[in-house]
Amino acid sequence: MPENITINKELGIIEVHSYGDVTRDDLDLSLATVKQIGEDTGIRMVLVDTTEQETFPSITDIFYFTEKLPRNFEFAVVISEKQPTKDSHDFIETVAVNRSINVNEFFSKEKAIEWLKS
Repeated sequence: MPENITINKELGIIEVHSYGDVTRDDLDLSLATVKQIGEDTGIRMVLVDTTEQETFPSITDIFYFTEKLPRNFEFAVVISEKQPTKDSHDFIETVAVNRSINVNEFFSKEKAIEWLKS
């Protein structure tokens, strides 16, 4: 699976490092893991580093994945201008915002963490 999920206890956030070729199944498994961690720990802030992704699922898969994001979580997504999956993340953010799901994109990990902690 090209996604690693850890808990940063010092910051009180869930961290997802997503890289390589990401499939719909990878996204679903990661989301299930994030939800379970949230249930077990009460942590609802998620930092997703996508800067090393190479490919992403289809736009239809992304749409249905975004619908599954929990509304009681905050997702800060770190992207890069040059990554091949940037447009997919722009779409996720748009769909999420339209569904009142708290997703925001950042070009630096520091800014993403600052937003989560504010």
